[in-house]
Amino acid sequence: MPSPGIVVDPALSDKLPQALMETLSMVAWSGAATVALGIPLGVALFTTSPAGLRPAPHFYRAASALVNVAISLPFVMLVTLALPLIRLMVGSASGWQATVIPLTVATFPFLARLVEISVRSVPGATVEAGLLAGASPGQIVVGIQLRESRSRLAADVTVAAISLVSYSALVGVVGGGGLGYLAISYGYNRFRTDVMIVTLLVIIAFVQVVQIAGTRFANRLDPAHTTGG
Repeated sequence: MPSPGIVVDPALSDKLPQALMETLSMVAWSGAATVALGIPLGVALFTTSPAGLRPAPHFYRAASALVNVAISLPFVMLVTLALPLIRLMVGSASGWQATVIPLTVATFPFLARLVEISVRSVPGATVEAGLLAGASPGQIVVGIQLRESRSRLAADVTVAAISLVSYSALVGVVGGGGLGYLAISYGYNRFRTDVMIVTLLVIIAFVQVVQIAGTRFANRLDPAHTTGG
């Protein structure tokens, strides 16, 4: 039983579970969209690069430049610029549902760049062997490049997921819901340090769970691990 001198903020018991579920929802939905967009874009970037199977210099330079711009754009500025689109697609610029769009736009170019680097790490000799065996470009991409880099791709997705958790906390500043909104509205604005500390600890624990799970999954996909090497 808490001592008479300690007052537990109701936000911790009433709002924290809801805020956690909102954060999980926005990370899950934006994470799925990020993977669906980021991995194909990353593969396309490498495929059309000078070292790829289908070099297309003009497309590669344009796409690569857009990816660089998206990665370098501050997230808060991105959210501000995306507000009209969010209102048009979701009907409101507040709530966790509205955050899925800016979270996805901010993260999938980053994942695409990571995927491009991972696919590039596949030895050229392996790709050449597939070509000599008569494999089509599509078979090379799926059966060799993605398969051989699957462990690194899992690590890339993990890094992107951690970035999404961080970004999901930032959208609380603009009323995006989740743990970030709880920390700002019920902690910072009300001068409740306990709410801010507990919320921060929950976010840190969330990141640790994602990191551990992602690392273990990546290790299981590592060819050296699966073959006992």
